[in-house]
Amino acid sequence: EARILTATEVGSRGLDIPAVDFVLNFDVPLSSKDYIHRVGRTARAGRNGRALTLVTQYDVEMYQRIEFALGKKMEEYPDLPEEKAMVLHERALEALR
Repeated sequence: EARILTATEVGSRGLDIPAVDFVLNFDVPLSSKDYIHRVGRTARAGRNGRALTLVTQYDVEMYQRIEFALGKKMEEYPDLPEEKAMVLHERALEALR
């Protein structure tokens, strides 16, 4: 069982949620600072954690700006099967309700 946090602009700051294993960014953060705050919800206190950001064709430029600001190219998953992407999408939509 994994503890998953679905993050949007609302969840980028001010939340203190312990023991998050995985952060799913439903949208691309507007800045590198916001990205760091969102993904910083996982891997606290020496724990392991992962983050995945859903990037659409409209988000690529912002995502590249974040990579540039961080000085790091983030791993891509271009072969994510559509059915798995849809499961993540449905979970994110459910969390927003």
